[in-house]
Formats: sequence, C-alpha cells, structure tokens
Amino acid sequence: MTELSRNFGTSRLINRFDHEPYAFAFSGQGFNWLKTLRAAVAAGAGTNVQEIVGRAQELLAPVADELAGTFPFGFDPVTWANAVEAPTFDTSQSAVSVPGIFISQIATLDSLEAQRLDVEQAVAALGHSQGVLGVHLLKDLTRADELVALAQLIGAAITRTARMTGLIAQGENKPMISLAGIDREQLQQAIDTACAEVPEEIRPVIGLRNARDTYVLVGRPDDNERVISVVNAMAARDQKAVEDKQRGGSAFSPRITALDVQSAFHHPAMSMAVEQTVTWAKACGLDGDIAREVAMDVLVNPVDWVASVNEALDAGARWILDVGPDGGVVGLTRSILAGRGADSFAVCDAAGQAKVFDAGLAPELPTDYEEFAPQVEIVDGTPRLITRFTELTGRSPMMLAGMTPTTVDPEIVAAAANGGHWAELAGGGQVTPEILDSNIEKLGTLLLPGINAQFNSMFLDPYLWKMQIGGKRLVPKARANGAPLDGIIITAGMPEKDDAVALVKELRDGGFPWIAFKPGAVKQVKAVLAVAQEIPEIPIIIQVEGGIAGGHHSWEDLDELLINTYGDIRALDNVVLCVGGGIGTAERAADYVTGTWANEYGLPNMPVDGILVGTAAMATKEATTSQSVKELLVATQGSTEWVPAGGAKNGMASGRSQLGADIHEIDNSFARAGRLLDEVAGDEKAVQARRQEIIDAIGKTAKVYFGDLGTMTYQEWLNRYLELSGPVKGEWIDASWENRFNQMLERAEARLITQDHGEFEPSYSGAGSVDKLVADLPHAATDLLTPADVAWFLDLC
Repeated sequence: MTELSRNFGTSRLINRFDHEPYAFAFSGQGFNWLKTLRAAVAAGAGTNVQEIVGRAQELLAPVADELAGTFPFGFDPVTWANAVEAPTFDTSQSAVSVPGIFISQIATLDSLEAQRLDVEQAVAALGHSQGVLGVHLLKDLTRADELVALAQLIGAAITRTARMTGLIAQGENKPMISLAGIDREQLQQAIDTACAEVPEEIRPVIGLRNARDTYVLVGRPDDNERVISVVNAMAARDQKAVEDKQRGGSAFSPRITALDVQSAFHHPAMSMAVEQTVTWAKACGLDGDIAREVAMDVLVNPVDWVASVNEALDAGARWILDVGPDGGVVGLTRSILAGRGADSFAVCDAAGQAKVFDAGLAPELPTDYEEFAPQVEIVDGTPRLITRFTELTGRSPMMLAGMTPTTVDPEIVAAAANGGHWAELAGGGQVTPEILDSNIEKLGTLLLPGINAQFNSMFLDPYLWKMQIGGKRLVPKARANGAPLDGIIITAGMPEKDDAVALVKELRDGGFPWIAFKPGAVKQVKAVLAVAQEIPEIPIIIQVEGGIAGGHHSWEDLDELLINTYGDIRALDNVVLCVGGGIGTAERAADYVTGTWANEYGLPNMPVDGILVGTAAMATKEATTSQSVKELLVATQGSTEWVPAGGAKNGMASGRSQLGADIHEIDNSFARAGRLLDEVAGDEKAVQARRQEIIDAIGKTAKVYFGDLGTMTYQEWLNRYLELSGPVKGEWIDASWENRFNQMLERAEARLITQDHGEFEPSYSGAGSVDKLVADLPHAATDLLTPADVAWFLDLC
C-alpha cells in the first residue's frame, strides 16, 4: 500500500468509525421531508423505496376504505419526488407527513448503505418523536414495509383524533409551541395558572424536552395562547425586577416559536389515536404489541431528547449522524453534546454524506471539556494542583485580586506573591507618581529574590490609566528599571480591538509576559476573545467576574457569563480562564476549578484555570484592614444569592457608593443610613417628612448628624465641633482637625467683633478658647450663623 492510499483511507470518516463510533438520529415532525426524499431518489434510492411503499399498501388493503378519507390524494411519495412540480396539496398534514418523513429516512439509509456504510454497526439509534419508527427499523431492516404501513395508520389516526379533540392547527395558531430559555417548573406553572379550568384530559402539557432549557407546549391552540400570555406576563414581571435591581443576571425572556405541525403529538388525549392504530394494525395482520409501543411513543409519551442523546453518549457514540429529514435536529443535538467531545451532523444530503465518505472532508471531533480538568501532581511529597494557569505562570491557581484599598498596600501583595500566588497591586489607590513609586519600591523590598507581582490598572479612569500605563507609562518604565512586576491586568473597560492588540504587544515587548483582561459581561468577554484571536502566539489571561462580589459590583451572573461564553473561550488555545465574584469558600472554589458548578444546569463539567480571591483576603493577617473589621467580616454570614438594590440579606446590603455606583457592604448602621439617604435623595419633601428618622439613623454611625446650622449660635457651632472632633485626652486625633477648628474660631471672631475694616489679627486658638470667646463677645451665645458662614463651613468640611 502506498503512502497516498494510506492517507486516503484514514482521511475518510467512515474509516474512523471503529474507534469513533456513531449513532443514528431520526427526526420527527416539522421538516421538509419531500426535499430530502427527492435528493435520495435522485441518488438512486427510488426503486427500493417504491417497492417498500407498494408492499405497505398491500398490507393496508383490509382497512383501505377506512383510510381513504384521510388520504384523498393517496400515498405515492416516490412519484411526488420524481415530479417536476410540487404537489398541489399540503405535504405537512399529519396523515401524509408521518409516513412521508419515515420514507425519506428509509431512502437516506438506502443511500448510505449504497456507499458501503453498514448501518447495523451503529452503537445506538435515537428517535425524536416519530423518529422512533427509524429506531424500530434498525432493529429489523426486513420489516420496513410493515413499519411504513404502521406509519400510515398512525398518521391517519392522529388526524382523526386531532379533529375530534381540537388538538389541531387553527390557521396560524398551532397545537405545538416551542419555548426556549425556560425551565420545566416555569412552564408548568404557566399551564396551571392559565388552564386551571380546562379538563385535565385535554389540558395543555409539556410534550417534549428538546434541549437543556427548551420545551414544547402541546395543546389546543386557544389554550396554548392563554399559556403563552401567562408566560409573557411572567417575563414582564421578571424584566421589571431586573431593571429595578431586585436581582441580577439576565431577565426571563423565553423565545417562543410555533412549530409547523398540523396535529398535537405527545398529548394524553391521543390515547384514542393509539387505540385506533392498534385496531387497524391487527386488522391488517400487523403485530399489535409493536403497533401499540410505536404509536404510544409517537403520539402520547413525552420526549426527553436530552436523555436520549446522553444515552447514546453512554453507549459510546462520538458521532450522531442525523438521518433527517431536511437537516433534522442537529442544532438541538449539538447543544446537548457541547463540551463532551462528540458531534452531530446531517447525512440526509450530499454535503453531509461527503463528510462521511469523501477523503479530506472528514470533520474532527470537538474539544472535550475534560481536557481542561485540573490534575494533581506530587512535588517533594506535597500534592500540587495543576491547571492551565499554573502551567502558564508557574503560580498557584488561587489568585489575589486587585482591590482598592486592600491591595494598594504592598504588604499583602508581597505576602501572597512570596507564597506562590498571583498577586495584584491595585492601581486604584496609586493616585500620584510619588505614591506609585513609593509602593513599587517598597514592594521590591518585601518580595523574595526572583519573585514578581502584577499590576492592576483601571482603563476607564483616564487620569490613572494615562499616568500608569498610557501617556506617562510609569509602570512600564518601572519595569524597565527592574521593578518586580511581570503582569498587567486591564480592568474597568478595555481599549478598542486594534489599540488593545497593539497595547498587548507593547507590554510584552516591555517585559510583561502576562497580560490579563477583566470583563464582566458577555459583550466584554467577546471583545477580549477578539483581541486574543488576533495574537494567537501571545497568551491572554481572561478574568471573568460576576456580580455577587464584595465592594463595587455589577448585576451580571457569573454562571450565566460562563455558560454563554465558555465554548468560545475554550476554542482559543492562547486564552486562560480565571473567574471571581462571590467565590467565598474553598468548597465553592473547588466547584469552579473542577467544573462541577455546571452540573446543576444540566451541563458537563466546565473547569476554570484560576480563582480570584477578593473580599475574603481583607480578613487575612497581612491585610491592613482594622482588627474589628476583620472580625466583622468573619462573623457576617453573607449570601450567595442576589441582594436587592437598597436591600439587605444575611448581613449584607447593596447600596450606593460615593461614586454613585452599586456596592455590596456589610449591613451595619452605616449601610442602613446610606440606604435611607438613597431613598430620599433629590426629594426635599421626603427629607423633611423623614427628618428625625434620618437624624437617628446617622446618629448610629461614626459620622453623626452635626445639627441644623441655620439654627445654631456661634457658641453651639464651635462646641458641637469639639464634641464630635475635638481632642481625646488632650490630643487631637489629626492635626487637620485642629487646623479646621482654629479656622472656625477665626471666622467666628471676625463675624462677631465690631471692627469692619483694616487688618484683623485672630485672638483665639485651641480647644479651650470657646469660653473665652463667649466671655469677650457675649452675643456669640445668641447670634445665629449667617448663611454665608453656613456655606463657608460646608465648604471647609
């Protein structure tokens, strides 16, 4: 055998089925079966199929008169396929489409066999709805004529029963509606709400589960419309809740599609059609038990396509060849196979069959997400977790995230880096070149030889970005001068694609081997991936952050972000995936590293490569957080669920920061006062109505209510300042507080003395001067602050 012939053989998919087993999928209603049959007949399948149809007609002779009403045009699919003009009647009507779909599938199998595919070597066969006819066919190919006859009986029986029960299309209103982006409980709730008065035997049901979150509603068209109205109302309420920030994540927004079918398959009321099918089958000498089994699967029993696909995978299938018709349910099947190292494509047309038989056109199996699973290695007797992040950087997969102010300080950053972790010096607190230089210099003294940290810079803060990375480039310059920084994290936005690509290359050339982006929305993730795709030779670390995080936060759900982008992220070999945002325990971190977090959504393991630790690090020994705050952090239960904006849950609150941004904070007196102020902000009437409530709330914080300045005398004003900010045991807490008080004394004296021109020399200073000022200027105890002094004081503070 020549090298060419060997390559020719191995490049054909059919020659790989011995180690990449295949299964067949047979689709159900809603497809253009005549189009597929035409292609198969044109390829030479017509003679065999015509013979099968002929024998089936002979079997049906005993009930031919009873069937005549449902087959006014007869059943001659091969003739219709050979005709130049399309039939003048609707080939999607159930009486015709049930056997028509099955005939097209037989023709496709005939084409595959003609090209030397042994269809009996399939490790599994899946039937979607009426596709179970194909499953039964593969059990015994010699009984094709009996099954075609049975298909005609089923088509006739469902047509009759649908008319009697109203489970039939009424113009554009259909008896079967697909809803994607919904779970079973939500749909069942809508059915129960909308159709509580409808008799149970005819009430709409969930007939099919087509994908992880896609179901088919089956019922009378008018009943279905009522259910859809309830679903839409549910969606509107949830949209309002998301808009009002009562929860985060995406709003419930199901995608609703009426299926192009005439009759309602998979409804309990079709039991009558089953009995009719069995009666006719026995009259024709067909096996009654098989007739009942097949008819029940086609007409009554619910379909769980997810379970069927998983069973095929368990049987060893790596390829699921969809027999169609017309492309079949490949889209549904692929959504279930994603991440499992298996794929599906249609073989009911020339293009699909070429993938099986033609050299050079064979597809490759997609990535199995298990390839990204962590491994454990024993190094010097100690177990060590290995992920793509650890392989890339040599660091632990547990990462210290950049947080202002916690990781502005070099101490905690150095401690984490020295411990083998990725550790980010937060740029948000490096507000002047002097502070930045000082902290980088101090960091260098704290790090062990050969150890580096990373720098986190906020793109959307133009002043800091230009100082640190952009115009002045102080961080790259520091690196060039030997600063122990080997990574840059671009957070709070990112440059446009071309600028980002140029920036990554520039930073790499400047001595930063690791560049990370920190997106918090699907659009942002895709923007990062677009950059990574342009520079496949450069590794890009993507830090996906969800909204259940401490401090400033988004309202994006981390799991939703990963579900919507994981496949795209893993499709790029140069992208390493790290996540953060509310991962507050070791157990939850393990869920993400192993990927088991995805199982509750019906998905395979979807491992990540690194975990960002944020708020939890504030309670560490090395953090400069006060001891009381550390203890409070540990004592607070916290919540893994959304805390509504302006609300609190399990000791955590969601309020507004001084920047006007959403912020998670411990639900203490300060947070409660802040929420109250947010409620009345901009509403003077509300402020006045709740004035005492506001004063009481502020009074429980470290910044109590100073008082109504317009009603205070100068003596009261000065004494109130001393009461709140004056010396403790004879010492001012901060020199600026003393300076401010002396300015207040000077202002009071200038206002109260009789001198109205010339030079003025202050006579008083220090905390003990108030009584002397009042003694010298008694009207300080009676004169109220002027509006000008009120404004001056507010500006002073």
